Amino acid sequence: MKKSARAFLLTLILTLACPPGPARPCTLWIALAERVQGGGALVAKTRDMPPNHLQEVRLERPPGGFRFVGLYAATGSRQGLKDGINEKGLVILSSAASCLSQAERNRFPGPPDLLERLLAQCDGVEAVLRHLERFTHPAFYLLADPRQAAVIEVGLNHQRRVRVVDRGALTHTNHYLEPAFQELNRGSCLSSSLRLQRIAFLLGRHRGPLTLADSVAFTEDRKDGPRCSIWRWGGSPKKVRTLAAWVSHWPRQGAPVLYLKLANPGQTVRTLRLTLDEAFWRQGAKVF
Repeated sequence: MKKSARAFLLTLILTLACPPGPARPCTLWIALAERVQGGGALVAKTRDMPPNHLQEVRLERPPGGFRFVGLYAATGSRQGLKDGINEKGLVILSSAASCLSQAERNRFPGPPDLLERLLAQCDGVEAVLRHLERFTHPAFYLLADPRQAAVIEVGLNHQRRVRVVDRGALTHTNHYLEPAFQELNRGSCLSSSLRLQRIAFLLGRHRGPLTLADSVAFTEDRKDGPRCSIWRWGGSPKKVRTLAAWVSHWPRQGAPVLYLKLANPGQTVRTLRLTLDEAFWRQGAKVF
């Protein structure tokens, strides 16, 4: 088969496997302990959405609570906190259960300020897991602190499954991985499966401890085309694409670091690298 024919066939397969539907895909991963240079927790996510809103990064100082940095949807119909890290090293990332229809997910709304409250009130993964009853909306949540990480899968009827690890790596995308929830993978999971396989491959082939720079490079991976890659570009102006990348490292010793890449529609792509030391947390509330 000629090279041009193979390229066309691959494009066709990826288009069929990753249709331009209403899904809100994300790719998330966590590495812990000896898998990370400097130890601690290395946490990453690419956030994929339609290019119909703007995002911003905020430092919040909730009265009586822990200070936290968050990635917010600042405009559009789904405004609010999407991901965050607090001054104790707790990271919470969220991802849609796109294998379920929007109508099914809407039957079980969650607290609109869930992430804000958890980041302000909890000093680590164990503290969050004491509040599982708050997780009611069908979705996926990756939690991490410098000692451990967890995945919370929320199904229908407020059913939940939790996996906790203190070493190695965790990965997730937009379909259910727990055996008890397999019947909930009702829509097309091919895009989600491709991204899960790809990030697992990138993590698996890496030799030696991972660095923040390694995970930043993984967020830029474009191997599987405009709709199925870890960094998506949509294929046309209105299609779902990657709007942000998040990579944070809270080491055993030394200052934590947060890297963010914002690809807001109509704006120049912007990157931030924040050192989350004591001087950083002493600042007043602000937008970066």
